[in-house]
Amino acid sequence: MTEVKTLIRNIAYNFISHIWLAILAFITTPYIVKKLGTDAYGIMAFLGIVITYLSLLDFGIGWASIKYISEHYARNEKEEIGKIIGTNVFINFIVGLLGAALIVIFTDFFVSSFLKIPEELKKEAYLVFYISALSFILNMLFAAYGNIPQALQRFDIFNRVRIVLN
Repeated sequence: MTEVKTLIRNIAYNFISHIWLAILAFITTPYIVKKLGTDAYGIMAFLGIVITYLSLLDFGIGWASIKYISEHYARNEKEEIGKIIGTNVFINFIVGLLGAALIVIFTDFFVSSFLKIPEELKKEAYLVFYISALSFILNMLFAAYGNIPQALQRFDIFNRVRIVLN
């Protein structure tokens, strides 16, 4: 495939995935709010924001791994690619553990004090926070492997996986 066709394909897949995810959010959000109620939806939204901010703890390692995997792939240095992927997975796992620990440590503060959670939702809120902590670890591991198709300029694969997971 020529470079121009690859570029056009990648742009198309990025565009389609962004549009699809926006449509999906637009359609599903009112349904989710109605089913969960505003208080439970607020907890879910808050955790989404916390997880997004905690994912910044990778300090750009993901972008660096994309750069170096691409360079080594162009030179056909497969052993180096394996080292980069292994390092990225290890760092993301450690960051995932750190983020999960922060979520668990601050769960009581958020549920009991910071957020005005009704008494009848507190038990579920604790459970959701703990599940989110585990989810954050998995999210960071998936992110490490998600860098590979991006580094190889296979945005078709990256965006298909992103669409399915979302």
